[in-house]
Amino acid sequence: MKFKIILLSILLSSCGRGETPYSQTRDYLSFERQLYITPGEGGGYCAYNRDRSGEVTLITERGALSADQLGQSLSFMSHWSQAVSAGLLVAAHINAILNRARNRPWLWVRIGGLALWGSAGAVNGLYRIIKGNYEGEKGDAIAAQFFSSWLPPANFIVEEIQRRGRLESLANKHVRVSISRRKMNRIIAKLSKKKPAFPDACP
Repeated sequence: MKFKIILLSILLSSCGRGETPYSQTRDYLSFERQLYITPGEGGGYCAYNRDRSGEVTLITERGALSADQLGQSLSFMSHWSQAVSAGLLVAAHINAILNRARNRPWLWVRIGGLALWGSAGAVNGLYRIIKGNYEGEKGDAIAAQFFSSWLPPANFIVEEIQRRGRLESLANKHVRVSISRRKMNRIIAKLSKKKPAFPDACP
């Protein structure tokens, strides 16, 4: 909650209501377009797209989004995807514990457990590499997700850190972050599909 208040304060201080319908926030840039975020009328945040010709288009036509919805749109993976993929490793650990409890031979338990754990970790990490490349993520973001995928609690922490960092960059008018065309298209698609927390709040 504290983070949302800080984020809102930054956005309100950097975006004037009486100015042009987009702020000076140009955090997410691709080859052809820029993403702008401004406070909505009555709450939330509105997203605009500005192409190279200077034309500005409202992305959140149905209304303003909450800070959580913005974070979801800027995410690497959804929390559901994180939970499912992490569940593979958790299942491998549980299997090893159950086998040990059944008095199975220790060497067999260790070999079988390591094989299952390695397979689950490889699938988990490979999924993040494929997803990251498909969405146009940068190498450092993919690497952070890959290495954290081997430790189930850590992958949620890394996801939250990435979301928070992207939101903070988006709220900072002095920061510009270049992203791929594919990532920009996917962010805009996610923003436009969100059910607004504040309907009809975007001019």
